[in-house]
Amino acid sequence: MARSHEPGATQVTLNEKRHFWVIHGISSFRLARCSPQLRTRQRPAKRLRASTVRMWIRLKLLLIWTPFWMQSIRKRCITGDLVVRHPWPFWILTLLTSTDGTTLGQTYAQMFPDRVSRLIIDGVSNLDEWYNAFFFEEAFTDTDRIFSGFLEECFKAQEACPLNSIRDISFTSASELKSYIDGFLKNLEEEPIPVYLNNSNYGSITRRKVVTNGIFMALYRPAHWPSLASNLADLLNGHSGPVYNAYSDSLLAHFFGVDDTETFIIMNDNWRTGLDAPAHGIFPIRNYTIDRPALSNLVSKYQGSDIFDRASWSIPTTHSFHPKYHPKYLRVKTAEPILVVSATYDPVCPLVSARKAHDSFEGAGFVEQKSYGHCSIGMPSLCSANHIRRYFNEGVLPKAGAT
Repeated sequence: MARSHEPGATQVTLNEKRHFWVIHGISSFRLARCSPQLRTRQRPAKRLRASTVRMWIRLKLLLIWTPFWMQSIRKRCITGDLVVRHPWPFWILTLLTSTDGTTLGQTYAQMFPDRVSRLIIDGVSNLDEWYNAFFFEEAFTDTDRIFSGFLEECFKAQEACPLNSIRDISFTSASELKSYIDGFLKNLEEEPIPVYLNNSNYGSITRRKVVTNGIFMALYRPAHWPSLASNLADLLNGHSGPVYNAYSDSLLAHFFGVDDTETFIIMNDNWRTGLDAPAHGIFPIRNYTIDRPALSNLVSKYQGSDIFDRASWSIPTTHSFHPKYHPKYLRVKTAEPILVVSATYDPVCPLVSARKAHDSFEGAGFVEQKSYGHCSIGMPSLCSANHIRRYFNEGVLPKAGAT
């Protein structure tokens, strides 16, 4: 199951005119000019070299007949292009990103530390896993904790949350509610629910659709929890129509156009693909992974297609970049200290990954936003915004232990 990347933006005010990159993920690169007014004035995005950005984003596997060119479509190539095209010192701003934007930010900072000034990575990926892991293990560290948090908040809301009473069953604790839902999902995996709405709209509700298109996506933003509670309550009470309509298709693919480009980039970055993968074939891959602990009971089981993609990838990894995490390597000293920001519970970029990145850059600042959701904007915080604003305006890092 590929991790999700949600585009977005935030407003930052600087005391002087500066250029900086706003990196949202694979779907958007923006070069903005910030003025002293209390807003960000967006200018049309400047184009980077088409072969490394526009075609990198738009290209699909239809161009598989050009393997040599395709080998250059990777993070390492993008970071080099930034330096070639823009040799002056500039500022990288990474926002609203899970794996991809912070991966690019960390890669650039490790490759060209003397060119990094006021870099923020918010919602931080594990750089070592991105480049070296056969499959992502750390990413789902806190996924189930967030789901449990959702159910705890639901139970606290009492009658305001429709999940507190299902088929005349009133739950006495959040854990009892969770056990009931876990049991329902287990049965749903074994027996999908058929749905017939009309001659052109019919199908089934499966555990995978409910979890990946419904529950998992709602964990990104607690603002979506009320609708998740309503849809789950309908399903548990025997009304399948709302859930079928809401979760039959991937919301991420529908709204953000996610396609094979993400897989394409991950494969070209990763060192353990194709002939270098530790296992090949369906059964060897299954045997290789089956004994590994599942960090998330909700979603870990849906990584099979990602793992098989790595094992069957036919284009060799040709870049020379290897990430350097402390304590195995010395800390990277950037021109100015970077700032690492993380929610306490992030469904795909856990706090532990952010701490690893923070510990690997000399003098880096750290802000833990005590919240659920993906990146600091998962639950917007004025406190976090003030830390970020002060860092960009004055270059002042938050004090140690800032939350």
